[in-house]
Amino acid sequence: MLHGNLLPDRLLRAEIVQRRDEGYDLGDLPQRIEAAIAAGTIEAEADAFWTELDALPPPPTGRQEPSDLEALRVTRPDGPRRYTLNLDDAALHDRVYGAWLGRCAGCTLGKPVEGWPRAKIEAYLRAADAYPLSSYFPVLDPFPEGLALWDNYKRTALGYVRGMTRDDDIDSQMIFGWSGCVI
Repeated sequence: MLHGNLLPDRLLRAEIVQRRDEGYDLGDLPQRIEAAIAAGTIEAEADAFWTELDALPPPPTGRQEPSDLEALRVTRPDGPRRYTLNLDDAALHDRVYGAWLGRCAGCTLGKPVEGWPRAKIEAYLRAADAYPLSSYFPVLDPFPEGLALWDNYKRTALGYVRGMTRDDDIDSQMIFGWSGCVI
């Protein structure tokens, strides 16, 4: 078992949903994962499933995703719409603020290894005796061969965080993400 609510079955199921949404050909992998969950062997098999997921060829290019609300509505599946938002201003503010803080924390946490494949991240964390990760990325001195964190670790790794450092993903969210937002 990993820690907290990060159980292998939940993580793998979420990844399957994400990969399907992105257009990956998953073959029988979802069924094999479900079989391992049902058999109680998911913890022992999780690393092999992650390796298999990481090795999947990327989905075909040229996939068109809609950008406007009406085009999005056309592509959504049929079925009942159960989502209702009955929040007062304070509750709405709390949810949006919490989501924003989560986004900023996630961007900061991943910054020292941004773009690294899962296997390289795991190798670094194992070298640091910090796998699975339960805090910010620790800094090894010296870095193992081929596993040097990005230079931004001086603002985003364990012992160095003093606030939210500038981040291109946050910048783009601020510039582009709110332009069509209607609450």
